[in-house]
Formats: sequence, structure tokens, C-alpha cells
Amino acid sequence: MSSPEVRPPSLEDGGAALFAWVDEMRENHPVIADDDDTWHVFRHADVRRIFTDHQTFSSDPGLLLPDTAEAVRGNMAAVDPPVHHRLRKLVSKAFTPKVVADLEPRIVTATGTLITEMAERDDPDLIRDLAYALPVAVIGDLIGIPPEDRTLYRGWADALLAGGGPQEDGTSLTDVMDAYLSALLAQRRRNPEDDLFSALAHAEVDGERLADHEVLNFASLLLAAGHITTTMMLGNTVLSLHEYPDAAAAVRRDHGLIPSLLDEVTRHRPPIMRLLRISTTDVELGGVTIPAKSMVTPWVLGANRDPRHHTRAAEFDPRPRKETNLAFGGGVHFCLGAPLARLEGRVVFEQLLDRFADIRVRDGVQIGYPSPMIFGVRELPVELVPRRAIARSA
Repeated sequence: MSSPEVRPPSLEDGGAALFAWVDEMRENHPVIADDDDTWHVFRHADVRRIFTDHQTFSSDPGLLLPDTAEAVRGNMAAVDPPVHHRLRKLVSKAFTPKVVADLEPRIVTATGTLITEMAERDDPDLIRDLAYALPVAVIGDLIGIPPEDRTLYRGWADALLAGGGPQEDGTSLTDVMDAYLSALLAQRRRNPEDDLFSALAHAEVDGERLADHEVLNFASLLLAAGHITTTMMLGNTVLSLHEYPDAAAAVRRDHGLIPSLLDEVTRHRPPIMRLLRISTTDVELGGVTIPAKSMVTPWVLGANRDPRHHTRAAEFDPRPRKETNLAFGGGVHFCLGAPLARLEGRVVFEQLLDRFADIRVRDGVQIGYPSPMIFGVRELPVELVPRRAIARSA
């Protein structure tokens, strides 16, 4: 069988073409190189091997691009153990089960406020008004963005959602954020407070305090990764409930299904549908030899639809599954914020399902995001049908 051109379809049709392409590749070309010599991997067992074998499949871009080595210092997602372990240990204190659980009352309050404001708008957009706004507020609070600067931070988040283009004065969004965070870091070094940014400012790794650019890289990672997965998960959940009315009816009857609904959404439409790794040596995977120092793309979307691991792999079912999925990664880089994302998702849909008899996705929603690694939407205009409206018409 000749090798096909490795060109993933867009998400314009809601993902149907991409689902079909990923399934075909997984069954017939599970490990294959594209024209740029990037290796694409689709089966669950192989993707899981990539995630759990960091010695063979590195996250460090400096292996291929030496000039990036300094730029990614402090970025936990772009380094390998033992440095990764030391950095993760620093930030993990902000994501312990107790810390996450203690956030619930604040998340409940923030969610209620945002939903009320969204419901009062003439043009409610679930991404703009809730799915993006909530994680931005939560991560900003964790890091220690002062309350008076939350509007500024929300503006950055909106700009990132729109693609991160230049500001009105021509400066880059990255430069603006770096300047602000640098000033905040200097302040926290002088006068620490009870927040993650202060902890990073005064943390030591191997007896040395983190350099400014390491702390800033760390903070930027949390700002970006800390909200995008949750934002996409919330939007994808609304899309899934709209597309699968039987599933929506089941969850409305039993709110206890919300946690497994969220797991199924992340399996079926993983917010980060593919990642990047670098092979450190020649390695055989799926019967194919991948050369050393090759770019490798493990497809979470393909792994999560693999019938070798998942029963009824192509179906969407909100009931609990016995198999785990790889939406939050695996191995040393398993998403540290996964429990927080799940908490935010549970709180959001408990309130949405309590408040509204239906959440109707308006026609013309464009599935897609500026990054080819992300499965989700930038905008999600909806019609919110309150329970009282149903009661009056009954």
C-alpha cells in the first residue's frame, strides 16, 4: 500500500472529516512521516508509549533547535527530567487536592456571576462570556494578578483568543505581557504575597533562585496552558450536548453524570488533539523505525478513538467508561491542572443545567482555532432558554 499525503482536514465541518481521516490513518498508516519528516503516530499504545517514555521521546525543542534552549528555561512543558521534576515540584503546591477543593466556593460564585451577565446579553457567546472568562479569572487569581489589573489581563486573554496580533500602538502582545509580568515579578521579589507568582519569585532549584526569565516563562506557561484546555473543554461540551440530544437528556436527568460527561468530551474532542516530541535515538514504533532527532507528533485524537483500547470508540456516551483516555497527556508531563479543569467544568455545567432548559447553538458556528493542535471554537453564539420560559409555554 502506497503512503498517502499526510495532510489533516480542517475542522470546518465540525470535525467529521478529521475523525474519518484520523481513523483511516490509525488503521492503515499508524506511524507515518510527512513531507517535512515529521512522524505522525495514531494508535493508543504507541501514543501512550511516547508520553510515558520521556528518555526516548523528549519535550525539549533545544535538541533540534539549540537557539531555543535559553528561551524555554523555566517552561515546564519544554524540559525533561531531572529539571522538569524540580520545576514541577515548585508549582505542584498550587494544585494539591486541598488547594483545588478550596477554590470551589470562589469558582461557584464567579461562575454564577458570569452566567447571569451572559444571560442578560442580547448576543450571548458561551466562549467569550463564560468558557474563556472563568479560567482566565481563576488562573489570574492563582498566579496573583492584582484585582485592579484583571481587566488588563482579560484584555490579553481576549487578544490571545483572537490570534495574539499586535496592539494598537504596534507593539507585540508578548512584549506587553512580558513588561507587565517583569514589573510584577520585581514587586513580588521585594514584597512577597500569598500567591504562586511570589512563590516562584523566591523559589530555589538546586540551591539557586530562579532567574527572572525562568519565572516569566513559567508564569507565561501557566497563563496560556492554564486556561486554553478548560476553555476548549467547556465549549466542546456545549457542542457535544447540542449534537447528541440523547446524551444531553441523560445528563439533565442525572447531574451525577457531569464528571463522566466531561471525560467523554475530552476523549471525543480532546482540546489538545496532538502534541510534539523529539526522538532522542533511533526507535521502533508500530513496526516502523523513527530516526534519532526526528520531530514526532502523537495524535491524542487518534489514540482516544482507538477501538483496541476503547469500547464503542466512535460513539459519544456520557456514562462512565472503564478505560482512561489521553486527553490530559501521560507520564511526567500529565497535565498538572487537570483536576482544576474538571472542577471548573463540573461547576459550570451544574449551574448551566440548573438555570437553562436548553442551550441552543446558533447556526453558522465555525469550528476551528488558530493553532492546528487545538480542537475547539473561538466563538460559540448560543440561545439560552431559561426554565421559566419552558414552564410558561407548557
